[in-house]
Amino acid sequence: MAKKRKRSSRSKKTRSENFLRNLIIILSVLSSFIVLFLVGYYFGYLHGKDEIDKKLQKKEKQHLKAIEELEKVLKENQPLSTKQLDKRKKE
Repeated sequence: MAKKRKRSSRSKKTRSENFLRNLIIILSVLSSFIVLFLVGYYFGYLHGKDEIDKKLQKKEKQHLKAIEELEKVLKENQPLSTKQLDKRKKE
């Protein structure tokens, strides 16, 4: 019969030690992916928020300009009051 080789005591590990080591490695990799995802999501959210704010500011400026133009038109086209009509008749 062939003799079995004896393993050194250093390289001999139990199943539970291997399992725990592999579990720690898997959890560390997963946690790093989760952290990277959250950081990317946060910066994406900030970038998207800035873009939305810029668009809203442009729309707000357009609305303010339109309101000013409407106010000018309304002032020019206001119906004359009776006092103004009396003044024009006198002139």
